[in-house]
Amino acid sequence: YHARYPHVPGNLQRLDLAIVSPMRALELDPTLTHIHEWLADLYLKLGREDDRQRELALLKRKRALLPDADEGAAAGP
Repeated sequence: YHARYPHVPGNLQRLDLAIVSPMRALELDPTLTHIHEWLADLYLKLGREDDRQRELALLKRKRALLPDADEGAAAGP
């Protein structure tokens, strides 16, 4: 659930709370590199540029190490 729907609280204008779900998804499965993209987008909306840059750097490193990590990210259960 956390990996698929972290954007839902953001749609409810609670971007600060929207960070909790993707962070939990990364705790459960650190190979979900696309989560870093979502977090970077949320941080951009929140004006947290340092956090955004950190997530983008993590995304770049993880994609270099795990090029196939996002395969199936959008697949159903």
